[in-house]
Amino acid sequence: MADLHAGRPLAYTFVDSLVAMHPYYIARAIGGLLFLLGTLVGCYNIWMTVRRMQTVTSAPGADFPVTAAGQPAE
Repeated sequence: MADLHAGRPLAYTFVDSLVAMHPYYIARAIGGLLFLLGTLVGCYNIWMTVRRMQTVTSAPGADFPVTAAGQPAE
């Protein structure tokens, strides 16, 4: 491909294109980090939901309504 230019340097080298794209790579990295952060928050949410369900279902008397006085309804 360099033979087509007959001794002239290429208009843009690979390094020049990387330098020109640097801000976009930074923006892409920030977007990827936000995506990863959202995934981690979602995993934590699922983990805590499953953990909470295990403690709620194992509590005795958890399926009785509670009155305003704090005692189970009869």
